[in-house]
Amino acid sequence: LDPANTGARKLRGIDPNNVSAFNVYWTSSPSTIEMDSTVRFRDETVGAGITRKWTFEGGEPATSTQANPVVRYPQPGTYNVSLEITFNGKKYTKARTDYVYVKSKSAWVLQHTRFSKPERGIQGIGIIDSLHVWAWAYDGMDASNQIKEYTVTENGGRTWKTDSIVSDALIGYGIGNIYPINKDTIYATVFGPNGGGKVLCSRNSGDSWVIQAGAAYNSPESFPNFVYFFDKNTGIVCGDPTDGNFEIYITSNGGNDWTIVPKANIPTNKTGETGTTNMYDAEGDTIWFGTSEGRVYRSINRGLNWTVTLTGLTGQTTVKFRNSKVGFAIARGTNYAVKKTLDGGETWQDYTLPPYFLKGDLVYVPGTKATWLNVSSGYPSGSSFTTNDGASFSPIDVGIQYTTVAFFDEYTGWAGSFNIDSTLGGIYKWDKMNPLLTDIREFPGDSTPKGFIELFPNPIENLATLKINGDMKRGTAYVINLQGKCVRTFNVAESLGSSSQSFDFSGLLAGVYILQVVSTEHTENIRFLKF
Repeated sequence: LDPANTGARKLRGIDPNNVSAFNVYWTSSPSTIEMDSTVRFRDETVGAGITRKWTFEGGEPATSTQANPVVRYPQPGTYNVSLEITFNGKKYTKARTDYVYVKSKSAWVLQHTRFSKPERGIQGIGIIDSLHVWAWAYDGMDASNQIKEYTVTENGGRTWKTDSIVSDALIGYGIGNIYPINKDTIYATVFGPNGGGKVLCSRNSGDSWVIQAGAAYNSPESFPNFVYFFDKNTGIVCGDPTDGNFEIYITSNGGNDWTIVPKANIPTNKTGETGTTNMYDAEGDTIWFGTSEGRVYRSINRGLNWTVTLTGLTGQTTVKFRNSKVGFAIARGTNYAVKKTLDGGETWQDYTLPPYFLKGDLVYVPGTKATWLNVSSGYPSGSSFTTNDGASFSPIDVGIQYTTVAFFDEYTGWAGSFNIDSTLGGIYKWDKMNPLLTDIREFPGDSTPKGFIELFPNPIENLATLKINGDMKRGTAYVINLQGKCVRTFNVAESLGSSSQSFDFSGLLAGVYILQVVSTEHTENIRFLKF
């Protein structure tokens, strides 16, 4: 009676003479899935001559009479499932509410940093190109344990290889930041356990490191916060103040020689004012860094001369810029706050955190008009994005801890996290097939002017109006979700001069979509939010 040798000693059964004892029983595997995945259901009801009718809310197929159907769920959400059994002319039903939980496909793909010890958090990421990336770690279990571990990929993250900066002269030192110029030449700053620090260079992909004697941070009051190169020859190292001014070195020959910036070129620091490791940004010839006093230092000539401005923030402050004008100053810690500038940091404006702005790291996505990505490892953790320079944010996911984020272009980016062990987790790569961050622009060869098509209101609750500003023959509007799948189509009427028509978006799940309007002459995309 047990041909599969399961060890079972009893079976579910019924008394055919006692119909009231009939029991509908079914199971599934699994009940929590990602969208576009399947669930296998199994009817384990016992009884001869029974007939079945399954009902799967949100599923494909929506109904089934099979004993063990397989159902696909194309959209995220929670869905009811019921099984109706007909036995001896009577109907019996077992229904479960919100039984299947379908998660959105993540825009991030989990990769594995391969650190030998668990809970190595990614502190910073340096992207050389779409294949070559460096990321350095901190001890997520003991923040006081300074480590010099990093991980490198040469194939876009399919595999990562860990290593460490090893030197008897650097015992107890921690990494300030790593700046890879190319796959061979890498710079790093390290700070000492009792102050001071070093600038290091590797010209063999990290196999060995050489201390840059010309940029010596020997004073206990000063250690290097970051190194950055404007090009392969012109670089800068910024460190904490000594004798009233930040200690800054520049090079114009690829690090062969370093020259200290004269104190007269650097505004005097406040008492106790310092920088913070890796808290800086640069664009073109301009570079900025924030301080522990909420001030921002700026140089527009690659570090030779400096100015300083008050942001109105307090505490350790970092800066993030889209170009030489638009940027944010972020005060981290318990009094998290943000200011915005439209003039390169000469003045700072109040900025109220909009919904879905996460209190963590923020980065501009290169190649886009005004798209930024925001991540957090705190509460709430997750990621979000804006396409309008922070006027509003939309969620990407929640519940995943992201420690930092960096992007090379709108298709290529990584977000740091924590590894579980030497084989699992630690970093996420942006799914390049996800259109979420793709800059909305005309297709190559299309002469459609921007604003030719408008959609309002946006965000959309149910009804929205599509306005066409010009002549256009009949076309089609495709609603595309974040996975690139067309979930709805509309016919677009011919427009002579201008026209408007209403579309009904009710029934779409809340989220971000792209409306792609296509005719024989024009193609234009509009991103919209459904709530």
